[in-house]
Amino acid sequence: MCIKNISNEIGKKESDFVHCGKGSDGVQPLPVRLESLQLLATITKRYFALVRPNLKLMCDVVQRCLQDSDPAVQLHGSKVRNESEVALPDFTSFETEMVVRRAQL
Repeated sequence: MCIKNISNEIGKKESDFVHCGKGSDGVQPLPVRLESLQLLATITKRYFALVRPNLKLMCDVVQRCLQDSDPAVQLHGSKVRNESEVALPDFTSFETEMVVRRAQL
């Protein structure tokens, strides 16, 4: 849902979306987009294991946010990217530790 709110063009065709409450260009209002980005950053930070299988999609979202004309969207897209960069090494080291522990059993 967050990704759908951020950009209608990621992962779906424009015709797949219902335009209820959206502007004439089919994009959600800025506060909705920013709140979705904040939620995505928080999910990435706290529940990276759920986000990791969709890392390619997350990269696409961040790339589009960084190319957005609104500086607030760029800023929040950068925050999502930062949370991903911080969580990935921690998650990878955690996975490695779990494999080692299983091998010791």
